[in-house]
Amino acid sequence: MAEGCLHLGVRTITGTNTFMVYEIWANSEDLNSHFSSDTSKMFMRGNIDHLEQPEEYHKMAVPASWWRGPTS
Repeated sequence: MAEGCLHLGVRTITGTNTFMVYEIWANSEDLNSHFSSDTSKMFMRGNIDHLEQPEEYHKMAVPASWWRGPTS
C-alpha cells in the first residue's frame, strides 16, 4: 500500500458491475501525495477505457479516534 494508507477495502454490489474502494489515510497530505504520484496517475489512466460510466469520488473526514486499526 501507499505511504500513509492505513487501510484499503473493496466491496462489490451483488448483481451489478459496481464496486467501491474504501481507503483510510493517515492525513490529507498523504492522500494528496498518493493521487499526484505517477503510479496513481498510470492506474487511473489505465482504467478509463474499461469503465461503463465515469468513476465517482467522495471524501469524508472522520476523527482519528474512530480508527483502531486491524484486529487480529
